[in-house]
Amino acid sequence: MTNFDFKSLIMKNIFLLISFLVSLNVIGQNVIAKISPFHLIDGTFYTSIEKEFISDHSVNISSGYRLSDNGDDKGWMGEVQLRKYLFTIKSLRFGESSLSGVFGALYGNAKYFSELEDYDVLYPYDEGYYQDYYEKYEIKQGEAGVLMGIQLVVQEKVSLDFFIGGGLRVSDVEGKTNINFDPVSPQRGYTGIVPKIGLDFGIVF
Repeated sequence: MTNFDFKSLIMKNIFLLISFLVSLNVIGQNVIAKISPFHLIDGTFYTSIEKEFISDHSVNISSGYRLSDNGDDKGWMGEVQLRKYLFTIKSLRFGESSLSGVFGALYGNAKYFSELEDYDVLYPYDEGYYQDYYEKYEIKQGEAGVLMGIQLVVQEKVSLDFFIGGGLRVSDVEGKTNINFDPVSPQRGYTGIVPKIGLDFGIVF
């Protein structure tokens, strides 16, 4: 295994992307800040910023931090989506936002997880007592693919963003060898074709 610092790469890319958006004076210029409520159930705080950079095109940048299981399960993640709005939805109800409509997108992300598992093993079996075992492992993964979705911006104030798609994930697992992956609902560390679905709520600036 190499000593490649995957965590630093993710954090540096997130910092550079956020700095790029700030340099474009994003606040007040067709910008939506979002949060993913379903990530919270998984112990992850996951937010996104979407900015229109030319007509019908936007960049959606996401970052997240995972902290779960009393701190034994943690991780960092970042993603970029390049969106093309195929047609916009403009009405009295939804307003006139150019980021309200049906879109297609290319996406790429990188994630790092560090997990510590503890479990009891009956050992030796004939004497009948338990011994604690601890197993620590790291997961580094990258993923790229395509999406289709719809975003509704209500009265230029709040947004609902839903998308679905899939892509190719490549993972590297260090320190654990007995993971059984389910391709129907891929866990962290799975390598192969994976589905992708998201639902975000946002505020328009």
